[in-house]
Amino acid sequence: MFRNKEMRRIAALFLVIVFIAAAIGFKIGIMAGVLELISSVILGVAFYAFTRARYKKIAQLSEQIDLVLHNSEHLYISEAEEGELSILQSEIMKMTLRIRAQNDELRKEKKHLADSLADISHQLRTPLTSVNIILSLLEKDTEKKRTESIDKGSRRIV
Repeated sequence: MFRNKEMRRIAALFLVIVFIAAAIGFKIGIMAGVLELISSVILGVAFYAFTRARYKKIAQLSEQIDLVLHNSEHLYISEAEEGELSILQSEIMKMTLRIRAQNDELRKEKKHLADSLADISHQLRTPLTSVNIILSLLEKDTEKKRTESIDKGSRRIV
């Protein structure tokens, strides 16, 4: 939590305010200074507990996002109370659903492309095989037989 520069600034500002308020309180009277210190400690602990709980929720969201980025099929984000974290969770869920839908579409397109390429390859292999067979037969024939075979083949085509 205190790795965050903003949190360190808030903590430093809080301590400065506490020391100034304590000094003013002790100038007024010992009981005023003690009361100010007690109330500052209570407020500081409450703020720390609240902030720590928020950071835990943010860390959980971060772990879930990491799982999504590494193609985990499991995603569970617990429902949060109303507020910024709830809005953030909702947006993360929408993003995750959209990414998964796009991944499914990409898988379908990839399979379709692979099937199409296999079909095209098969369609090309069949006539090429026939041409290779004809060429091998023509190589074995004499010049006269080749000419006759070619003439017969051209008549069939026309």
